[in-house]
Amino acid sequence: GKTTFARGFIRTFTRDEDVVVASPTFLLHLQYDGGPCTVHHLDLYRLKQDQDISFLGLDKVFPTGVGLVE
Repeated sequence: GKTTFARGFIRTFTRDEDVVVASPTFLLHLQYDGGPCTVHHLDLYRLKQDQDISFLGLDKVFPTGVGLVE
């Protein structure tokens, strides 16, 4: 259900019904351009420590676009 929601949101936001939206389960962070700003699709379930967010550069995601977190 989460990726289905993200797929609909990203396709609507980017106005691209053909964009392939995958689950971020293994990559943790996928990004989609083409709308008014970048959409960051994130899976943070497996992160263990706050430092992981900084290590992945995720602390810079939200000021630059929209974040969808699973």
